[in-house]
Amino acid sequence: MLKALLVDDDMHMLDFLQKMIPWESVGFCVCGAAANGAAALALVQARQPDVVITDVKMPVMDGLEFCQHLNALNDALPVIIISAYEDMETARYAMKYNVTEYLLKPMNARKIELLCSILHELAQSKRQQAVWVEICESVERQQAIASRLRSGDKAWLEDFFLMLSDCLLCQFQLVRSACTQLLRIYYDGRYDSAARLAKSTQELGGLFSKMEMVEYVQNVYFSRFGENAASYRNTLAMLKTYIEQNYTSTLFDSTMVSERFHFSIGYLNRIFTMGTGSTINAYLQQLRIERAKNLLQNSDVAINSVAELSGYSNQNYFARAFKKKTGVTPSEYRLQHRIAGVEGAKGSDKT
Repeated sequence: MLKALLVDDDMHMLDFLQKMIPWESVGFCVCGAAANGAAALALVQARQPDVVITDVKMPVMDGLEFCQHLNALNDALPVIIISAYEDMETARYAMKYNVTEYLLKPMNARKIELLCSILHELAQSKRQQAVWVEICESVERQQAIASRLRSGDKAWLEDFFLMLSDCLLCQFQLVRSACTQLLRIYYDGRYDSAARLAKSTQELGGLFSKMEMVEYVQNVYFSRFGENAASYRNTLAMLKTYIEQNYTSTLFDSTMVSERFHFSIGYLNRIFTMGTGSTINAYLQQLRIERAKNLLQNSDVAINSVAELSGYSNQNYFARAFKKKTGVTPSEYRLQHRIAGVEGAKGSDKT
């Protein structure tokens, strides 16, 4: 279990955070609490927390000075600030010292949800880092990998690259989410995030090098075990065919895929993602949206019928999913393409 340290001179706030955050479900436990930065520094050294949540205005040593000392002590330790200060200068100063998020008091349900999401992502990131430390940073482990590759240990190699692909999918989603958030902060002009953007760029570079490692292991595996490679490709082809034959049914979902092939959806998703770069649900959504676009462009079928014919049982959900993918509602999409068609026809008549 990862450890969180809470720092605030308001005992009610400390009690609120301990009770309102579902610590275990987000992957953390509270390892201690301090009323000021000086006391917190001692706890950081004694208890080695994985995240620090701190106030700004405190006696003895305030949150900004605490962050400065903390950064010098361990610049990789993520810090979340919860403060009543909303001036940009305070936020800008805080961002120099590895502050992951700056939340404003008072805390409400939405902010608690955001804090839980941040903690959950940090926990995921820590788990992924632990896997990579074990696999990639240990000389003994690297030698073991090389030995396994040379000897052709089929079962080990299969488990190895499936685990790596699963690991990469989670990490890619985390990095993409972080970059999206940082870009939003940057363009909103809330505070200077250039350093954090640069850090995320480095993370992406590292991610791509890990992808190359997975590809290398897969290539070795498939070159050694041609029969099994063919089986893998056949399974992938059957998965795609089954989805393409059934996606228009409003009852069809990933559970049916799992039942049809008698494997867990997690295992099938790993196979599918390795072969297509997409999860089963994402591919299913893509097929349904493309089907809807075709119907909207080339027929006069009512919107609710378009939804049903594309595999959506709920028209409102269909409209939201369609707009998320295309940027416009189904009605707007149909109108745009009809206008484009009319203008195209006029152009043809002139020639």
